[in-house]
Amino acid sequence: MEPFLPIMQSMNKTSNATMMAILALTVLMLLPGYKKQNDSQHYPAPIARPALAFYTNLSVSGIFNQDHTGSEAIKEIIGSVEAISKARSESESVSQQMKTATAELLNDRILSGNLKIHEVFFYLRNAESYAMVLTGEFSPAAIADRIGRNRINATTKGFSTLMNLAAAGRERLFLEFRNDTIIICPENIAGNVLSNLDDQNNLVAAEFSAFDRMVRGRPAMAAEISFENLQKNIGQRFLPGWLQAMKHLRLLAASKVTKLQLFIPDNAQRTAMSGALKNRTDDIKAAIGDREDLTLEEKGNSIFIEAKADEVLEMSISRRTAAFLLHFFAAHSSKNMVLSAAGHD
Repeated sequence: MEPFLPIMQSMNKTSNATMMAILALTVLMLLPGYKKQNDSQHYPAPIARPALAFYTNLSVSGIFNQDHTGSEAIKEIIGSVEAISKARSESESVSQQMKTATAELLNDRILSGNLKIHEVFFYLRNAESYAMVLTGEFSPAAIADRIGRNRINATTKGFSTLMNLAAAGRERLFLEFRNDTIIICPENIAGNVLSNLDDQNNLVAAEFSAFDRMVRGRPAMAAEISFENLQKNIGQRFLPGWLQAMKHLRLLAASKVTKLQLFIPDNAQRTAMSGALKNRTDDIKAAIGDREDLTLEEKGNSIFIEAKADEVLEMSISRRTAAFLLHFFAAHSSKNMVLSAAGHD
Protein backbone atom coordinates (compact mmCIF):
# COMPACT_ATOMS: atom_id res chain seq x y z
CA MET A 1 0.00 0.00 0.00
CA GLU A 2 2.98 2.34 0.56
CA PRO A 3 3.53 3.12 -3.15
CA PHE A 4 0.07 4.69 -3.34
CA LEU A 5 0.42 6.97 -0.31
CA PRO A 6 1.63 10.08 -2.18
CA ILE A 7 -1.42 10.02 -4.45
CA MET A 8 -3.78 9.22 -1.58
CA GLN A 9 -2.50 12.12 0.45
CA SER A 10 -3.13 14.50 -2.43
CA MET A 11 -6.81 13.56 -2.56
CA ASN A 12 -7.98 14.88 0.79
CA LYS A 13 -9.88 18.11 1.25
CA THR A 14 -6.93 20.11 2.48
CA SER A 15 -4.63 19.47 -0.48
CA ASN A 16 -6.75 20.09 -3.55
CA ALA A 17 -4.39 22.88 -4.56
CA THR A 18 -1.49 20.43 -4.70
CA MET A 19 -3.59 17.93 -6.62
CA MET A 20 -4.62 20.59 -9.12
CA ALA A 21 -1.06 21.76 -9.47
CA ILE A 22 0.07 18.21 -10.21
CA LEU A 23 -2.62 17.72 -12.81
CA ALA A 24 -2.13 21.17 -14.31
CA LEU A 25 1.59 20.56 -14.66
CA THR A 26 1.00 17.18 -16.20
CA VAL A 27 -1.68 18.54 -18.49
CA LEU A 28 0.19 21.67 -19.57
CA MET A 29 1.94 20.02 -22.47
CA LEU A 30 -0.42 19.90 -25.20
CA LEU A 31 -6.87 18.90 -28.83
CA PRO A 32 -9.80 18.73 -30.91
CA GLY A 33 -9.48 17.57 -34.48
CA TYR A 34 -9.09 14.02 -33.26
CA LYS A 35 -10.52 11.16 -35.29
CA LYS A 36 -12.48 8.67 -33.22
CA GLN A 37 -10.92 5.22 -33.05
CA ASN A 38 -12.39 1.87 -32.05
CA ASP A 39 -15.70 3.23 -30.80
CA SER A 40 -16.63 -0.03 -29.15
CA GLN A 41 -13.60 -0.14 -26.82
CA HIS A 42 -14.72 0.08 -23.21
CA TYR A 43 -12.84 2.07 -20.60
CA PRO A 44 -13.58 2.51 -16.86
CA ALA A 45 -15.55 5.68 -16.09
CA PRO A 46 -17.39 5.22 -12.78
CA ILE A 47 -17.87 8.85 -11.59
CA ALA A 48 -20.96 10.75 -12.73
CA ARG A 49 -20.75 14.39 -13.85
CA PRO A 50 -17.00 14.82 -13.30
CA ALA A 51 -15.33 18.20 -13.39
CA LEU A 52 -12.06 16.58 -14.39
CA ALA A 53 -11.19 13.49 -16.42
CA PHE A 54 -7.59 12.44 -16.92
CA TYR A 55 -6.00 9.46 -18.70
CA THR A 56 -2.45 8.40 -19.39
CA ASN A 57 -1.17 5.30 -21.18
CA LEU A 58 2.15 4.34 -19.62
CA SER A 59 2.59 1.31 -21.88
CA VAL A 60 3.18 3.67 -24.83
CA SER A 61 6.46 4.61 -23.15
CA GLY A 62 7.88 1.21 -24.10
CA ILE A 63 8.88 0.53 -20.50
CA PHE A 64 7.51 -3.02 -20.60
CA ASN A 65 9.15 -3.93 -23.92
CA GLN A 66 11.72 -6.73 -23.72
CA ASP A 67 14.16 -5.08 -26.13
CA HIS A 68 16.29 -1.96 -26.50
CA THR A 69 13.14 0.19 -26.46
CA GLY A 70 12.44 -0.97 -22.91
CA SER A 71 16.01 -0.25 -21.83
CA GLU A 72 15.88 3.21 -23.40
CA ALA A 73 12.54 3.93 -21.70
CA ILE A 74 13.85 2.97 -18.26
CA LYS A 75 16.99 5.07 -18.74
CA GLU A 76 15.01 8.11 -19.94
CA ILE A 77 12.42 7.85 -17.15
CA ILE A 78 15.08 7.59 -14.44
CA GLY A 79 16.97 10.50 -15.99
CA SER A 80 13.81 12.60 -16.11
CA VAL A 81 13.06 11.88 -12.45
CA GLU A 82 16.59 12.95 -11.58
CA ALA A 83 16.14 16.19 -13.55
CA ILE A 84 12.78 16.94 -11.92
CA SER A 85 14.25 16.27 -8.48
CA LYS A 86 17.23 18.51 -9.06
CA ALA A 87 15.03 21.33 -10.35
CA ARG A 88 12.69 21.12 -7.36
CA SER A 89 15.18 20.49 -4.56
CA GLU A 90 18.21 22.35 -6.01
CA SER A 91 20.27 19.61 -4.40
CA GLU A 92 22.60 17.19 -6.18
CA SER A 93 22.45 14.71 -3.29
CA VAL A 94 18.64 14.69 -3.27
CA SER A 95 18.49 14.15 -7.03
CA GLN A 96 20.89 11.20 -6.69
CA GLN A 97 18.77 9.73 -3.89
CA MET A 98 15.72 10.08 -6.08
CA LYS A 99 17.48 8.46 -9.02
CA THR A 100 18.37 5.46 -6.86
CA ALA A 101 14.88 5.25 -5.35
CA THR A 102 13.28 5.37 -8.81
CA ALA A 103 15.50 2.59 -10.14
CA GLU A 104 14.64 0.42 -7.13
CA LEU A 105 10.94 1.19 -7.48
CA LEU A 106 10.95 0.25 -11.16
CA ASN A 107 12.94 -2.96 -10.71
CA ASP A 108 11.47 -4.24 -7.43
CA ARG A 109 7.80 -3.36 -7.77
CA ILE A 110 6.87 -2.48 -11.34
CA LEU A 111 9.08 -4.44 -13.73
CA SER A 112 9.00 -7.44 -11.38
CA GLY A 113 5.40 -8.00 -12.49
CA ASN A 114 3.75 -7.28 -9.16
CA LEU A 115 2.64 -3.81 -10.15
CA LYS A 116 2.72 -3.33 -13.93
CA ILE A 117 0.60 -0.23 -14.39
CA HIS A 118 -0.35 0.17 -18.05
CA GLU A 119 -3.07 2.83 -17.79
CA VAL A 120 -4.20 5.43 -15.26
CA PHE A 121 -7.75 6.85 -15.23
CA PHE A 122 -8.63 9.61 -12.79
CA TYR A 123 -12.00 11.30 -12.36
CA LEU A 124 -12.91 14.10 -9.96
CA ARG A 125 -16.31 15.58 -9.26
CA ASN A 126 -15.59 17.14 -5.87
CA ALA A 127 -13.62 16.46 -2.70
CA GLU A 128 -15.97 13.63 -1.74
CA SER A 129 -16.45 12.03 -5.16
CA TYR A 130 -13.43 10.88 -7.13
CA ALA A 131 -11.85 7.66 -8.32
CA MET A 132 -8.55 6.45 -9.68
CA VAL A 133 -8.54 3.25 -11.72
CA LEU A 134 -5.24 1.61 -12.64
CA THR A 135 -5.27 -1.13 -15.25
CA GLY A 136 -2.45 -3.51 -16.03
CA GLU A 137 -0.93 -6.70 -14.67
CA PHE A 138 -0.89 -7.09 -10.90
CA SER A 139 -0.11 -9.74 -8.32
CA PRO A 140 -2.74 -9.39 -5.58
CA ALA A 141 -1.03 -12.10 -3.50
CA ALA A 142 2.32 -10.29 -3.48
CA ILE A 143 0.65 -6.95 -2.78
CA ALA A 144 -1.38 -8.52 0.05
CA ASP A 145 1.81 -9.85 1.62
CA ARG A 146 3.31 -6.37 1.54
CA ILE A 147 0.23 -4.73 3.05
CA GLY A 148 -0.26 -7.47 5.64
CA ARG A 149 -2.79 -10.28 5.44
CA ASN A 150 -4.42 -9.12 8.66
CA ARG A 151 -5.31 -5.79 7.03
CA ILE A 152 -7.16 -7.06 3.96
CA ASN A 153 -10.59 -8.46 3.14
CA ALA A 154 -11.06 -11.07 0.43
CA THR A 155 -13.44 -10.17 -2.40
CA THR A 156 -14.79 -12.20 -5.32
CA LYS A 157 -12.16 -10.67 -7.63
CA GLY A 158 -9.22 -10.08 -5.32
CA PHE A 159 -9.02 -8.23 -2.03
CA SER A 160 -9.77 -4.82 -0.57
CA THR A 161 -8.35 -2.70 2.22
CA LEU A 162 -9.02 0.67 3.83
CA MET A 163 -6.58 3.47 4.46
CA ASN A 164 -6.95 6.15 7.09
CA LEU A 165 -5.92 9.65 6.08
CA ALA A 166 -5.36 11.83 9.12
CA ALA A 167 -5.75 15.04 7.15
CA ALA A 168 -9.11 13.87 5.80
CA GLY A 169 -10.74 13.54 9.21
CA ARG A 170 -12.92 10.47 9.44
CA GLU A 171 -12.88 9.80 5.73
CA ARG A 172 -11.12 6.62 4.67
CA LEU A 173 -9.88 5.51 1.28
CA PHE A 174 -11.06 2.25 -0.21
CA LEU A 175 -8.66 0.21 -2.33
CA GLU A 176 -9.47 -2.97 -4.23
CA PHE A 177 -6.75 -5.03 -5.91
CA ARG A 178 -7.55 -7.40 -8.78
CA ASN A 179 -5.38 -9.22 -11.30
CA ASP A 180 -5.92 -6.53 -13.92
CA THR A 181 -7.31 -3.54 -12.00
CA ILE A 182 -6.68 -1.43 -8.91
CA ILE A 183 -9.53 0.81 -7.75
CA ILE A 184 -9.03 3.73 -5.36
CA CYS A 185 -11.87 5.93 -4.09
CA PRO A 186 -13.46 7.26 -0.87
CA GLU A 187 -14.96 4.52 1.28
CA ASN A 188 -18.47 5.97 1.25
CA ILE A 189 -18.83 5.74 -2.55
CA ALA A 190 -16.95 2.45 -3.03
CA GLY A 191 -20.12 0.38 -3.54
CA ASN A 192 -21.35 2.58 -6.37
CA VAL A 193 -17.91 2.80 -7.97
CA LEU A 194 -17.44 -0.98 -7.98
CA SER A 195 -20.97 -1.53 -9.28
CA ASN A 196 -20.44 0.93 -12.13
CA LEU A 197 -17.12 -0.68 -13.04
CA ASP A 198 -18.45 -4.24 -12.96
CA ASP A 199 -21.53 -3.27 -14.98
CA GLN A 200 -19.34 -1.27 -17.40
CA ASN A 201 -21.43 1.85 -16.85
CA ASN A 202 -19.75 4.79 -18.58
CA LEU A 203 -20.78 7.86 -16.58
CA VAL A 204 -18.30 10.24 -18.21
CA ALA A 205 -19.19 10.20 -21.92
CA ALA A 206 -22.29 12.37 -21.62
CA GLU A 207 -20.47 15.10 -19.70
CA PHE A 208 -17.13 14.97 -21.53
CA SER A 209 -17.79 13.84 -25.09
CA ALA A 210 -14.37 14.99 -26.31
CA PHE A 211 -12.59 12.96 -23.62
CA ASP A 212 -14.78 9.98 -24.53
CA ARG A 213 -13.70 10.21 -28.18
CA MET A 214 -10.05 10.68 -27.34
CA VAL A 215 -9.56 7.97 -24.75
CA ARG A 216 -11.04 5.20 -26.91
CA GLY A 217 -7.93 5.42 -29.10
CA ARG A 218 -5.70 4.83 -26.02
CA PRO A 219 -3.34 7.77 -26.67
CA ALA A 220 -0.35 8.66 -24.51
CA MET A 221 -2.47 11.19 -22.66
CA ALA A 222 -5.96 12.69 -22.73
CA ALA A 223 -7.73 15.09 -20.42
CA GLU A 224 -10.79 17.28 -20.18
CA ILE A 225 -11.40 19.75 -17.38
CA SER A 226 -14.33 22.05 -16.65
CA PHE A 227 -12.80 24.79 -14.51
CA GLU A 228 -16.25 26.31 -14.00
CA ASN A 229 -17.44 23.09 -12.37
CA LEU A 230 -14.22 22.75 -10.40
CA GLN A 231 -14.73 26.18 -8.91
CA LYS A 232 -18.33 25.34 -8.04
CA ASN A 233 -17.52 21.92 -6.58
CA ILE A 234 -14.19 22.58 -4.88
CA GLY A 235 -13.89 26.33 -4.47
CA GLN A 236 -12.02 28.99 -6.36
CA ARG A 237 -9.41 29.41 -3.63
CA PHE A 238 -8.03 25.93 -4.33
CA LEU A 239 -7.17 26.74 -7.95
CA PRO A 240 -3.85 28.42 -8.77
CA GLY A 241 -4.55 32.00 -9.84
CA TRP A 242 -3.37 31.50 -13.40
CA LEU A 243 -5.97 28.75 -13.90
CA GLN A 244 -8.96 30.80 -12.81
CA ALA A 245 -9.31 32.56 -16.17
CA MET A 246 -9.86 29.24 -17.97
CA LYS A 247 -13.35 27.83 -18.37
CA HIS A 248 -12.51 24.57 -20.10
CA LEU A 249 -9.46 22.58 -21.15
CA ARG A 250 -9.04 19.71 -23.57
CA LEU A 251 -5.83 17.83 -24.18
CA LEU A 252 -4.72 15.03 -26.48
CA ALA A 253 -1.23 13.61 -26.93
CA ALA A 254 -1.25 10.84 -29.52
CA SER A 255 0.65 9.69 -32.59
CA LYS A 256 -1.87 11.39 -34.91
CA VAL A 257 -2.39 14.70 -33.12
CA THR A 258 -0.95 16.47 -30.10
CA LYS A 259 -2.92 19.54 -29.14
CA LEU A 260 -4.04 21.52 -26.12
CA GLN A 261 -7.12 23.74 -26.15
CA LEU A 262 -7.66 26.39 -23.48
CA PHE A 263 -11.14 27.94 -23.62
CA ILE A 264 -10.94 31.48 -22.21
CA PRO A 265 -13.96 33.58 -23.28
CA ASP A 266 -12.78 36.84 -21.70
CA ASN A 267 -10.74 38.73 -24.33
CA ALA A 268 -8.38 40.46 -21.91
CA GLN A 269 -7.70 37.31 -19.91
CA ARG A 270 -7.18 35.27 -23.09
CA THR A 271 -4.69 37.82 -24.43
CA ALA A 272 -2.83 37.87 -21.13
CA MET A 273 -2.67 34.09 -21.01
CA SER A 274 -1.52 33.91 -24.63
CA GLY A 275 1.27 36.36 -23.92
CA ALA A 276 2.38 34.49 -20.82
CA LEU A 277 2.47 31.19 -22.70
CA LYS A 278 4.42 32.70 -25.59
CA ASN A 279 7.00 33.93 -23.08
CA ARG A 280 7.37 30.35 -21.84
CA THR A 281 7.54 28.68 -25.25
CA ASP A 282 11.03 27.34 -24.52
CA ASP A 283 9.80 25.75 -21.28
CA ILE A 284 6.88 24.12 -23.07
CA LYS A 285 9.17 22.82 -25.82
CA ALA A 286 11.48 21.36 -23.19
CA ALA A 287 8.53 19.67 -21.47
CA ILE A 288 7.65 17.74 -24.60
CA GLY A 289 11.14 16.88 -25.75
CA ASP A 290 12.61 20.08 -27.28
CA ARG A 291 10.28 20.09 -30.26
CA GLU A 292 10.88 23.01 -32.64
CA ASP A 293 7.55 22.56 -34.45
CA LEU A 294 5.45 23.84 -31.53
CA THR A 295 2.80 26.41 -32.50
CA LEU A 296 0.60 28.63 -30.34
CA GLU A 297 -2.34 30.58 -31.71
CA GLU A 298 -5.67 32.09 -30.74
CA LYS A 299 -8.80 30.87 -32.51
CA GLY A 300 -12.15 32.27 -31.45
CA ASN A 301 -12.37 32.11 -27.67
CA SER A 302 -9.59 29.55 -27.31
CA ILE A 303 -5.82 29.24 -27.30
CA PHE A 304 -4.40 26.22 -29.09
CA ILE A 305 -0.94 24.78 -28.53
CA GLU A 306 0.01 22.14 -31.06
CA ALA A 307 3.01 20.08 -32.07
CA LYS A 308 3.50 17.88 -35.10
CA ALA A 309 2.38 14.46 -33.95
CA ASP A 310 4.25 11.21 -34.46
CA GLU A 311 5.01 8.05 -32.53
CA VAL A 312 8.29 9.45 -31.24
CA LEU A 313 6.54 12.40 -29.60
CA GLU A 314 3.80 10.15 -28.21
CA MET A 315 6.42 7.87 -26.65
CA SER A 316 8.35 10.82 -25.26
CA ILE A 317 5.26 12.29 -23.61
CA SER A 318 4.36 8.92 -22.11
CA ARG A 319 7.86 8.58 -20.65
CA ARG A 320 7.86 12.09 -19.23
CA THR A 321 4.43 11.53 -17.70
CA ALA A 322 5.65 8.29 -16.15
CA ALA A 323 8.65 10.13 -14.72
CA PHE A 324 6.49 12.91 -13.33
CA LEU A 325 4.19 10.44 -11.58
CA LEU A 326 7.05 8.22 -10.39
CA HIS A 327 8.95 11.07 -8.77
CA PHE A 328 6.18 11.39 -6.17
CA PHE A 329 6.35 7.66 -5.39
CA ALA A 330 10.15 7.78 -5.25
CA ALA A 331 10.05 10.83 -2.98
CA HIS A 332 7.87 8.90 -0.54
CA SER A 333 9.95 5.72 -0.64
CA SER A 334 13.16 7.71 -0.08
CA LYS A 335 11.49 9.68 2.75
CA ASN A 336 12.24 12.86 0.85
CA MET A 337 9.06 14.88 0.66
CA VAL A 338 10.55 18.14 -0.67
CA LEU A 339 9.33 17.31 -4.14
CA SER A 340 5.59 17.85 -3.70
CA ALA A 341 4.08 20.31 -6.14
CA ALA A 342 4.66 23.94 -5.32
CA GLY A 343 1.95 26.57 -5.33
CA HIS A 344 3.53 28.56 -8.16
CA ASP A 345 3.36 25.53 -10.50
